[in-house]
Amino acid sequence: MGPKRRQTRVLPADIAIATLVRQMPAPVREVVQCLHAAEGAPVLVGGCVRDVLLGRPLADWDLATCLLPAAVATLFPKVVRAGEKHGTIMVLTQAGPVEVTTFRGEGAYLDGRRPDSVTFLTDVEADLARRDFTINAIAVDPVAGRLIDPFGGVGDLQRGWVRTVGDPAARFGEDGLRTLRAIRFAAVLGFKVAPATAAALAKARVTLAKVAWERRRVELEKSLASRCPLVGPLKLLVASGLIAELAPELAGTPPRTFALLEALPPAPWLRLCGWGVLAKLSATALRTVALRLKLSRLDVELLLTTQAAYAAFPARANAAALRHWLSTWGIEPCHPA
Repeated sequence: MGPKRRQTRVLPADIAIATLVRQMPAPVREVVQCLHAAEGAPVLVGGCVRDVLLGRPLADWDLATCLLPAAVATLFPKVVRAGEKHGTIMVLTQAGPVEVTTFRGEGAYLDGRRPDSVTFLTDVEADLARRDFTINAIAVDPVAGRLIDPFGGVGDLQRGWVRTVGDPAARFGEDGLRTLRAIRFAAVLGFKVAPATAAALAKARVTLAKVAWERRRVELEKSLASRCPLVGPLKLLVASGLIAELAPELAGTPPRTFALLEALPPAPWLRLCGWGVLAKLSATALRTVALRLKLSRLDVELLLTTQAAYAAFPARANAAALRHWLSTWGIEPCHPA
């Protein structure tokens, strides 16, 4: 039986497109106009499209085009061509850099993280087919005012689902980090992972094991920083066995206690420490977790300092007791970047 159907408020396409065009930064707008003049069929893809539909703040402005990278590079006076092999040209504008990526298909993933080769395409829908989740496989043509959604991403936004584009086992087998990205999007957006996608997570552990620890840490930190409920995503992280590829020491945490982490301020190091408390880890064990995840020196120090408060952690913790515990020990939820 699938997750209980829920409805997320999604902006109508015409309003979302108008909002996207209105909020488009000037340098992005200039690049779009230049690509359009060169018949490059520019589209906005990824996070900005997903977030505008959800009424969330817009941050990532990714452009894609049918023009080959070399052709894109000739259109602008200043570019960085370091990513040209993979289809990306960085356009340097007076207001900041803008990434432009050619529509592309991908070859085999031999290392469980990146494709061995890319093929440049002229079709935006073929480009969207290579993306991880349907909610990230939506594009907007800002010139024509058209929303392009070949894989039902808008419907999944409305359902509150994280679902892979195509066969989840195949997509997770290509790139092991996608497993943690599924958990992260569920946590950050307050969504559920769609049934077939969730069922494929456990078999993808072998691919996740190939991913660099720094990349795993980033996804975990983003999940723990969520202001949405964490219980569902963390339960899935443990139930799928993916936690063994992050911190096996935390695998035995009683699922009923995950709600307590939501009472902690959304600072990743603090919630990680709280998770260690719930799992009854020693300071040595928590340090091992922190070093394995390659946390910064400051975060490791914060974790170990907080360990001193273990003895005073309330036996019957609730939200009020946790807040009191934090204030008693002078633990601040944030620290300078």
